[in-house]
Amino acid sequence: MRNLDGVRLLRGWSGYYEITPDHSHIMGFDPSWPEGLFVDAGYSGHGVMFSAYSGKVMSDVILGRRNKFLDVFSPSRFQMRRLLDENMVI
Repeated sequence: MRNLDGVRLLRGWSGYYEITPDHSHIMGFDPSWPEGLFVDAGYSGHGVMFSAYSGKVMSDVILGRRNKFLDVFSPSRFQMRRLLDENMVI
């Protein structure tokens, strides 16, 4: 790029950054969605911290087992106005 000679960059970022209204991820399904549609997304940087356990949680939801995280991170929380107060965004 012209005119950038000598410009120093502190950092750079390239990638897709998913952000939900409460800055926390979505895990599970919503009853209004098509049958068999499960979502595990919207980590907005938290995937690094939670990815190891998200596979376990999602296998529980797909197999119909209860998991305490499903209620917390359910996509239905937006309609029910139960947003999370997430301040630790990386």
